[in-house]
Amino acid sequence: MRNLDIGFQNRLNSQVSSLAKCWIIIGKTGNEICITEHDEDIIAMGKTFKSANAFNSANLDLQNLPNSNRGAIEGAVAIDGISENDIILGKFDKAQIGLYLIDWQMPQYYVQIWQGIIGDIKLNGQVFEFELTGLESQLNKNLGRKFSRICDADLGDNKCTINFENYAQAGNVIKKYSNTQIKVNFTTAPVFENYKNGKLKFTNGAMQDTEFSIANIESAGSAFLIIFKTQIAQFFNIGDAIKIYQSCDKNFATCKTRFNNGANFRGCPHMPGESIIYASP
Repeated sequence: MRNLDIGFQNRLNSQVSSLAKCWIIIGKTGNEICITEHDEDIIAMGKTFKSANAFNSANLDLQNLPNSNRGAIEGAVAIDGISENDIILGKFDKAQIGLYLIDWQMPQYYVQIWQGIIGDIKLNGQVFEFELTGLESQLNKNLGRKFSRICDADLGDNKCTINFENYAQAGNVIKKYSNTQIKVNFTTAPVFENYKNGKLKFTNGAMQDTEFSIANIESAGSAFLIIFKTQIAQFFNIGDAIKIYQSCDKNFATCKTRFNNGANFRGCPHMPGESIIYASP
């Protein structure tokens, strides 16, 4: 049970409410964005919460949110500090977020009612939706290894041990098609199937070290069309250098034949399935 200041408690018990919902978002780079759904800025907690009429959390169940593990908020990318490119670049992926109720008439009175992280992010034109995930979700992590036919390592990590760079191809951007497609040039044609579900990384320019998931690769005359799973930011220029990295389906046959890494396979490929139960007399 919370112990609130008696003055704050009296205001909460009054018939007229002057509470405003205020949010603090801490991005991956440590940048802090303070937003309020009130119609004017609020100065509280030593911070300025900017009024954002385009920010909507009306669908949140505030009474159950403190005990809930999920919710969603939406807004427009015109909100100060939240841009379309920042969302696409992943600056809000797994960002910390907290919800406060602040008395806008007497902002020395406030209370934090929820804290969590931003999960899935949807972007539809100029409108975004942040899925909110409570801190309790961090407890739903596997500890130790799982018994499975597929590998529990990620391609190129310490458990996998292979050198990821040996399964990459360098190239250059030669044309922008859309926010989900670019045309690139490689010295050697890639084996398309190996790079589906892989990733593309910009290795120079304004988007250096930014990565995006590859959905497909297609021939486009003497060049190649990279199709992404999601929108990508548009800060790159023609001629920027890129690398594409192979994916792994985590099956033993792939590990053994394509990567020659069967000795480090982190799964149980010979584990019997349900069919063995029905094989008995």
